[in-house]
Order: sequence, then C-alpha cells, then structure tokens
Amino acid sequence: MRIVCCVKRDLLGNIALNRLAKHLERHELTFLLSDKVMPEERTPGPPADQLFFERDLPIDHIFPALDACPKKDLPRRLTFDGLARKYSATMETIADINAPETIRRLHDLEPDIMLSNRFDLIFRTEAINVPRLGLFNLHPGALPQYRGLYAPFRALVNGESRMGCTLHAIDPGIDTGPVMDIAWINADRSKSVFWHYVQLYMGGADIFAELMTKLEDGQEIKATPQQEAEATYYKYPSSEELEAFRRAGGKLFDTLEYREILSTYR
Repeated sequence: MRIVCCVKRDLLGNIALNRLAKHLERHELTFLLSDKVMPEERTPGPPADQLFFERDLPIDHIFPALDACPKKDLPRRLTFDGLARKYSATMETIADINAPETIRRLHDLEPDIMLSNRFDLIFRTEAINVPRLGLFNLHPGALPQYRGLYAPFRALVNGESRMGCTLHAIDPGIDTGPVMDIAWINADRSKSVFWHYVQLYMGGADIFAELMTKLEDGQEIKATPQQEAEATYYKYPSSEELEAFRRAGGKLFDTLEYREILSTYR
C-alpha cells in the first residue's frame, strides 16, 4: 500500500516515525514533516526550555551531526534523513496541509492510507478526503476525555493511573473522529511528561500496525463514535499550572531520560 506518514519535525516525531517505519517497511512510504511551533511553546521558562530539547537541539545540531558521521552499523533509531534513506521514502516539509498546491501533491501521491502523528497541522475536508482508505491520527491522550494539547500532562495532574494513545479517524473537528483503538500505558509519577509521550507514541505506532494488518487481510475495521458527554478539551497549560505541577513533584523533562533516548541514535 501507499502510506503517507505526517509527523512533526522534532525528537518525539522522529521517535514515533522510527517505530512506524519499522512496522510499515513493506509498504511504499512518504514522510510529510511539519515545522509548526505554537507561540505558547516559545514562552520563556519551562515551555521554551522543553522546546529546545524536543526540537531545536536535535534538529539544528544533533541530527545534522549524526547524518554527517559515516556508520558501519545502523543505530536503533535513525534521523529523518536516515529513515528516508533506509526505507526509500520520499520526504517533504509541509507548511500548510490544506493549501491548493499541497492538495495537488497529495493527489499525485495517491495514498491508500494517511496517518497523522504529532503533526500539529489541522486537516480540512479536502485533505481528509484524499486517501482511499482513510486518514487517521494518533493522539497522545485517551479520547474523548483528553482532547486537545499536552494530554499526558493533564492525565498526570488529574491523578490518572493510566493514560492512552488513541488511534482515531480524522473528521473536520479536532480530536473528534471515531476511535479505532487505544494503546494504554501505566502512569509513572517518577517519570517526566516527556517520557510518557515517548511510551504513548510507541504504543500508538503498534496499534496502527495492527490496523494495517487487518486492512491487508480484508478484515472489518470497527470504529466507535466518541461520546460528547464524556469529552473534555484542554488548552496548553498556563505558567501557573506548570509551576503548580513542578511544586507537586512533577517533571516536564528529565536530563537522564533524555540522555538515554539520545543513546539509541549512536
């Protein structure tokens, strides 16, 4: 099948794409990358610090250095360029997924399936209708209870014992499409929000692989409509909420966890 994977051009997006590509290597892959950064993410303090480690440091420094180093053996995880080479994938950076030129490009690709994972660009109807078998999203929160932004943070603040990465069909709303499956992980308050994101996206990649297997086998794909009465939409947390989380012992980011993740690229 022809599969278009839409991901954010940052470290978490790369980790997710590594997992996805490993599952999907027998298919014809295209990687569409988004560089969108919300203004809230540049707020001085914890948001800007986290953005530096999630995006600026790996994209501007670490990944280029890795790509410039000849390697005899491939590491466990590859940079975006490394993934494109290994899987013979077309890779492009997209500023507006709904622009007429982008829609024309999507039609040229003739995708059977499109998957959005941490893409941050909102799909409108014309883009949604392009893939033959559907457009899906991996959302790092259990839907419909955790729609919106920074869902793992909200789940930890709310005292959840577990959190989920939801595979759902994309419709014209935001995080409102019918649910195909949820990958669950146990919440661990000794770990950072960043760590939970990594675990959620890897679990999400696994359930998307299961969906692909069912499609290839011709099995019926069941989707469950979301219950609006159970829905909550969260915005990006305020500085006060982030500080309260820190005072309560929560961690947005942990340098030891980060170093362990980076070691998988060597």
